[in-house]
Amino acid sequence: MSTDHPAHRRRDRAAARAWLDTTPQGLRTLLTHLYRAQPTLGATTSLAALRGVPLSPQQAQGLAALLVGERYVRPVPSSDGPARYDARGRLPLGEVTLTRKGLALLTDPPPPPATLPT
Repeated sequence: MSTDHPAHRRRDRAAARAWLDTTPQGLRTLLTHLYRAQPTLGATTSLAALRGVPLSPQQAQGLAALLVGERYVRPVPSSDGPARYDARGRLPLGEVTLTRKGLALLTDPPPPPATLPT
């Protein structure tokens, strides 16, 4: 039985946004964790690697959805169709490929820290 409910998606997105708000260079950090070797366009990895980062299950699921939703990575098509939440409110984290946007985030130099005018 699937419980792919909007409340689960909202909960996960809120947890992901809260983590990103407190983590400098958060998206770059996540993509670097997923693509440890020299990243290349179309490189494949599993979002399950996010479970190796000290995150809550909700944060991992929300960040996975955010990476796909903002097109840093693209899901590898599955014969089962798109991922759905299971009966316990968990989203399976499957295989993804690195997109041009994700590769640019990894290879472009990070922006300098913001400074306040004096």
